[in-house]
Amino acid sequence: MYKIGLVTSRYQISHRTLRYWEEAGILKSFRGENNYRYYDENNLNRIKQILFFRRLNLPIKDIESIFTKNDLTYTVDILKQHLENIKNQEQAYKLLSNTLEYLLRLIEDKKDIADMIIDLDELNNNPIDLVINSSNI
Repeated sequence: MYKIGLVTSRYQISHRTLRYWEEAGILKSFRGENNYRYYDENNLNRIKQILFFRRLNLPIKDIESIFTKNDLTYTVDILKQHLENIKNQEQAYKLLSNTLEYLLRLIEDKKDIADMIIDLDELNNNPIDLVINSSNI
């Protein structure tokens, strides 16, 4: 059995994180006579699994569902949905990146703030077309 302090040091996580995971039902500690939390080898393995899923940015509720259901098909479905969400975020970030690049070129090309504001109005009206076609600028 390992004291909570040793576990937090070993895995670089906070006491609060461990308590949160316990509250979420994905981890269980044991109380000693001194009322300290202790974790056994099974819980250390669970912590490693949780940390792996967290590195994938999987939400705690999904991790909890994976452990609760303990069904490979369900886990695959959760991971596929998470991958789809990441791909959607990737597309959104790409559009945001292109928009910012366009805006920076616009600012650098227009030394007059009034001209820039007129172009920004165009960007607000049709941002995708302007960003996609901004390679002409």
